[in-house]
Amino acid sequence: MTLNDGRRGAYGYGFMLTPYRGLREVAHGGDISGFNTYYAIYPTENLGVLVLSNVGMRPPGPVPEAAAIVHDIADLLIGDRLGPRWPPTIALSPQVLDRYTGRYRIDAPAPIVAVMGDAIEIRREGERLIAKGKQGEAEIFPETETEFHSKAGPVRISFVRGEDGVPKQAIVTLMGLREFHITRVP
Repeated sequence: MTLNDGRRGAYGYGFMLTPYRGLREVAHGGDISGFNTYYAIYPTENLGVLVLSNVGMRPPGPVPEAAAIVHDIADLLIGDRLGPRWPPTIALSPQVLDRYTGRYRIDAPAPIVAVMGDAIEIRREGERLIAKGKQGEAEIFPETETEFHSKAGPVRISFVRGEDGVPKQAIVTLMGLREFHITRVP
């Protein structure tokens, strides 16, 4: 198996090493029609949590995703040793936020496009950025001038700006497990 080195192991893509609220998390999740799973191991805390669900991730329903349940359990068991739930955000001027507005084509394998749709629209509402895709819309929060996250789901967007300061593409990371590119459509 692999430890986030980009190579396929004997059993698939292997484990992902991601931080969760300041702790090292060794995790993996997956979903397919009607099933959703996630497990996380926190080596420094001698804790592992596994959730197997026969409820699919999409469409969103009243049952939380397996990753959210795992994190809720970790919060209960080791919450006193965890950092803040969300990274700190910064305020960006409306002029800077306007650079990110537009339509972005999703450049991903067919299964991701089937779930996410083929494009994401980003618009500004006052001093907020809203990302809208096939699954709905959510506010994205700036951590830096190019790094954003969503509190609606485990999503990070890392924009790559051109020489003019306007983003031309971005890397979207889902649940710390899946990465794909989005490219700005003129």
